Amino acid sequence: IALASLLLYRLAKRLLDAASALPALVVFICSETVAFAACDARPYALLLLAVTGSTLALVRWLDTGSPGDAVAYVITAALVPYVHYLAWPVLAVHAVYALVRLREGGPVQLKRLLIAAAGIAVLVAPLDPVFWSLFKNRALRSFAETPSVQSFAAVLAPPVLVCAAALGLLVA
Repeated sequence: IALASLLLYRLAKRLLDAASALPALVVFICSETVAFAACDARPYALLLLAVTGSTLALVRWLDTGSPGDAVAYVITAALVPYVHYLAWPVLAVHAVYALVRLREGGPVQLKRLLIAAAGIAVLVAPLDPVFWSLFKNRALRSFAETPSVQSFAAVLAPPVLVCAAALGLLVA
């Protein structure tokens, strides 16, 4: 979590600015989910590290066009589903972000994006039997009921975060 926090600070500093990066880091660290991941034996902390690292590498690559950043992105993005099989939608979010940045123009062209996607696909290919097994047996892994609107809203906007944001706005 410490490394993920450092990478998140760098990502926020790059996307926003230095003044906004610190509050973003504080919200990240104070999140109940992140605190749980930090002390849990499951791979959630490593997943946060892989997601944050791959996102930072993607943003850097799309900003600079550096081949080193491209390689870093391909490797860290391929790590995401290895750390947790169900985290692959992060790669879809990366694809949407890359396509939006492609439309805006920049040093990375569509051909290089497709080469990176192919590299990720090759690195993730050994997981295909696992994904297929998960898909075939998906009904066996469903154990939760459909959440209520209140519990869904509490996940999207945790009361602690809402109170902290309201206090921050009041102070501002």
